[in-house]
Amino acid sequence: SGPTYLDVACLATTLTFPYGHYYHPTRTLVRGLERIPPGHALAAERGERRLVRWWTPERLAPLGDGSMADAADLVRSTLTSAVEDQLRVDDAPVGSHLTGGLDSSAATALALLRARREDRSLIAWTWAPARDALDARAGQPGRTDEGWAAESVARHLGIDLQHAVLT
Repeated sequence: SGPTYLDVACLATTLTFPYGHYYHPTRTLVRGLERIPPGHALAAERGERRLVRWWTPERLAPLGDGSMADAADLVRSTLTSAVEDQLRVDDAPVGSHLTGGLDSSAATALALLRARREDRSLIAWTWAPARDALDARAGQPGRTDEGWAAESVARHLGIDLQHAVLT
């Protein structure tokens, strides 16, 4: 039987499709607890709760003439602005969670540019579950250990990468 709070059907589906390949927009492993959909917030007032949509794709600015060059400029400037907003504290080391994926690699590269402009250091780190990290050290890539990709990006950027093993 098991705990009464566990959504057994959701657990079974999650275990059948591991590593993020299963996603349900509202269900969680806890019965009665729902996810808040992307672009929404949960508003609670006077004992009432409601979902509030705070973002829609229609709110995006036009992309100029719609060319790939305009789109690339918009993505670059938006990502640069987002990274810069997070690095406003002066004289502090800069940290970056680097997985080797497109988003964390781009954010790390932009953070490094800012850190170097201000003569600040950048500390990048990645992690893996203990079992997968042990598999990787034995020459068998772990299923969720992305360290190899993060190391490749760190080498390309010329930065040190710290590895955390979660137990």
